[in-house]
Amino acid sequence: MLGVGYLHYRNEGRSNADFKCSSGAFAGNMDFGIEYKLTDHLAVNGGFSILTGDFKKIKATVDDKKETLRPDKLDRIYVRRLDFQLGLVFCY
Repeated sequence: MLGVGYLHYRNEGRSNADFKCSSGAFAGNMDFGIEYKLTDHLAVNGGFSILTGDFKKIKATVDDKKETLRPDKLDRIYVRRLDFQLGLVFCY
């Protein structure tokens, strides 16, 4: 399965100044799974899932002053996720 979605990032803090930032990005994902039937009632399955996206601009507010930040490529917020799954299925 392949898909496209939207990621939203939000951060708030309070120190010497009130700080808020938010960003959005489009992301892609892929899921792959396989199942092998061992008997009439027992099967094993496995798969993996990948999610990836990056936030190219961030809207920041510091003490009511709004600004749009465009970080360099090395300073961006990147999302990379890889999940593995292995299972045993019993049907009665």
